[in-house]
Amino acid sequence: MKGVIMAGGKGLRLKPLTEKIAKPLVPIMNRPVMEYCIDWFKLQGIKEIAITLQYLSKSIIDFFGDGSKYGVKLIYFTENSPLGTAGGVRNITHFLDDTFVVISADILTDFSLQDAFQYHLEKRSQFTMITTKVSFPNDYGIVLKHGDGRIRAFIEKPPIYKWVSDQVNTGIYIIEPEIINYIPNNRYFDFSRDLFPLLLSRKLNFFAYELIGYWIDIGQFSTYLNANRDILGGKLKVKMDLNNKLKDNVWIGSNSDVNPEAIVEGPALIGSGCKIESGAHIKPYSIIGNHTIIHSKAEIDESIIWSNVTIQEGARLNQTIIGSNTYIGERTIIDNQAVIGQNSYIGQQSLIGSNIKVNSYSKIPEHSVFKRLNLKDYHQKNVLILTDVYQGNKHLKKEVVYCPNHVKSKIMRLLIEESKTELIDLTEGIKFVHTPYCWTKITSHELEGYLNIYCYADNPRMATEILKYYVKQIKNYQKV
Repeated sequence: MKGVIMAGGKGLRLKPLTEKIAKPLVPIMNRPVMEYCIDWFKLQGIKEIAITLQYLSKSIIDFFGDGSKYGVKLIYFTENSPLGTAGGVRNITHFLDDTFVVISADILTDFSLQDAFQYHLEKRSQFTMITTKVSFPNDYGIVLKHGDGRIRAFIEKPPIYKWVSDQVNTGIYIIEPEIINYIPNNRYFDFSRDLFPLLLSRKLNFFAYELIGYWIDIGQFSTYLNANRDILGGKLKVKMDLNNKLKDNVWIGSNSDVNPEAIVEGPALIGSGCKIESGAHIKPYSIIGNHTIIHSKAEIDESIIWSNVTIQEGARLNQTIIGSNTYIGERTIIDNQAVIGQNSYIGQQSLIGSNIKVNSYSKIPEHSVFKRLNLKDYHQKNVLILTDVYQGNKHLKKEVVYCPNHVKSKIMRLLIEESKTELIDLTEGIKFVHTPYCWTKITSHELEGYLNIYCYADNPRMATEILKYYVKQIKNYQKV
């Protein structure tokens, strides 16, 4: 078999990190993510690999070369204009003269192909999609299949009320060459949106095989953080070129200077050529890129710092991502889920609040404050977000959205019609039941002209995303 790595995307969901760097070069544990795809193919016995490119293609070719340093042969195919995931594969027809395997460049997995390939042969499948189970499927394509594994329906990134399966597309495929004939030449054509519906309509041998093992798509900030954390925590076993250990669960690269008075708690990774000064505190699940300097009394907590970064004295970073060649000033605080793009300067005693994204090449003056508005004083805006209320291992979240009184009833009925619910009570509100463990309730707010939205779900992220969906729909209906 031959392998194909799809590496042409712009990585828009990871901006600002991908403003100046191709997504396949985004570091996981200080190694470009595409290296893990190459390692995976080699482990499966596949050593002839095509790379489909478009965005910042030269930087990828320059870094990976001909593949000899990895023990494989890499062949590059660059698109002059975007051709889509399937169109990019169509572009390399002459390379694909046998069964081949496709994977996206932003996937990490320890999945073994052997059983899946045997299944592919037994079913005489022309296209086998590797699937996995997830608890929150709205970021992926949902797969429905018959008892024999044949795919009967595919729904790409469905709205909440269409969550009819927990099986999703992993972006890993086993494909027979004749499938290429169904992909138009020199035209944008996507696997999920174009090819899959075509395969279903033509009733071709289109099967699903459920992955056993670890899988993650690092294409968004939350999963990017989780992937690094999973490797540090041993959930995903990967090749690591670091032989030095500062102590248990703390890996350190060559020529790094860690002061004995610095505190480094594992699991953690410190790259090559780093300097960690006395009094600095590296907390668990932190990753320090190569040639990075962390000064005294700086505190790094569950953060990912890329290469050539300077963290000045007393700075505090909590669950953040810092791009390469960035300067963080003294006593600056960068908070939960904030992201700083590459080549940026953050002045001393600044505050970058939760979920703030700073573009690459930004220069933030000293004493600057970037944070969300005080939520208690947010009544004049369209949305008021309130704090979480936890009920056992479930999560109840609430939002308040602006909705003029004269259109409340109309909008509620539109929501009822869209969600196909039969629970209608405009006095007490309406309740949408998504699953036995997940429901949404919308009621009138005590403040005139607003609606309450409550969501009760298995996890806080699910509740948050469901709330966002209903807020967006209510706003959209007001424009109609």
